[in-house]
Amino acid sequence: MKTVPSESEARSLRGVSEAGHELRDNVVVSNPRIPYQMSSERPPLAGPDGKSTIVHIVVNVEHWLFDQAMPRKYITAPHGLEQIPDVPNFCWAEYGMRAGMPRLLECLGRRGLSA
Repeated sequence: MKTVPSESEARSLRGVSEAGHELRDNVVVSNPRIPYQMSSERPPLAGPDGKSTIVHIVVNVEHWLFDQAMPRKYITAPHGLEQIPDVPNFCWAEYGMRAGMPRLLECLGRRGLSA
């Protein structure tokens, strides 16, 4: 006698998890464009010019308006009273753009790295 598979078993047979994600060998596939592979199961990656280390520098550059509420708070408002303009938090972010960004660009330039 043939039994009807449960919904969960049917999904598994179709290659779909409970949440609707693709399954391969009963394992959820995190990125369907790139096959999952442990780093210990593949040859080492070769860097540019045969170098063994690759560094990718990412800088988050944001633009916040002085006369509007800050989307993120680094410094808590005194007594929980939010103020606009939020001078302490705006200054914190602005310092990074006025002092930190030129330093990063100069540091990269000294090493011949493009920004």
